Amino acid sequence: MPWFDDTEKAYQDCSQAIEANPRDTKAILYRGAALQCLSRPDEAIADFARVVELIPPDTPDPGLLAILVEAHICLGVAVGRRSDPLSAVKEFSKALELNPNHHLAYYNRGISWSRYGESVKAIIDYSKTIEINPDYADAFLHRGLERRNIGDTQRSREDFAKVREFNNKARESNSRFRCGNRKRYTRA
Repeated sequence: MPWFDDTEKAYQDCSQAIEANPRDTKAILYRGAALQCLSRPDEAIADFARVVELIPPDTPDPGLLAILVEAHICLGVAVGRRSDPLSAVKEFSKALELNPNHHLAYYNRGISWSRYGESVKAIIDYSKTIEINPDYADAFLHRGLERRNIGDTQRSREDFAKVREFNNKARESNSRFRCGNRKRYTRA
């Protein structure tokens, strides 16, 4: 989302765009993201749901399809934050039906499975995240935690070793982004 530095301005700009064109799905999606950042979850959920209503899942337009996928992911994150992990799983699954290679949809669905107490399903989704994006350090961290939860100590240690590798590389490059020590925007 393009306005991380001024969320209120993002909200205002998107609202103006929507006023001019009530079917501007990108503006509705971005306004929903701004609302989520502004701690207005009910309104954010309504915007994400509106995008899902406006774009048919069989749209031939790749741009609209990408917006629809993001809307399902954002909706999943929003409902997941409301302690509804199964509804979140459904939204991430819808995103994956539309784009089966979206690593963040797998990652967030893994988070939701974990919150629901389904460690094995979470591990499967984290593993798929890593398969698609082997540099996604948080997937290794969460998979390691879930493997530890089910008693798979050896593979848990391997995942944590990989997390240490990522963090050492981040430290060497003076990056402030380290696995498990990141401020997040829209992802669980």
